[in-house]
Amino acid sequence: MEGRMFKASVLLDNDKILKEGKYDIKTIYYNVEKAYTDRGFIRDYDLPDGSMMFYGVNGWKDGDGMMKASYFLQVQNWFMRYVREWTHYENEQCKYRNTFGEVDMLKTIKWAACF
Repeated sequence: MEGRMFKASVLLDNDKILKEGKYDIKTIYYNVEKAYTDRGFIRDYDLPDGSMMFYGVNGWKDGDGMMKASYFLQVQNWFMRYVREWTHYENEQCKYRNTFGEVDMLKTIKWAACF
């Protein structure tokens, strides 16, 4: 089944990245985009707040790609330091194309770290 079953949005803290000057901001954005596009996602648009929005087009197969992209980003030294908001959207029913459940990835990771 094809459709936008999985989406992700990432908002980085540009001010912090630039202020610290530890990493090149263009390289960070490139690697975030590459984390999703290498796994079959398309960068759809950017939200007014600056969040990058990615969506999958392969139905259920995108679930694996989304988890792999998440793991890749999570283990990077720079990502968790500079991400302000990170949300995954899931529409497993795919009946209603624009109805998605949201998962706050930052809260999920912080919660999991408690165990």
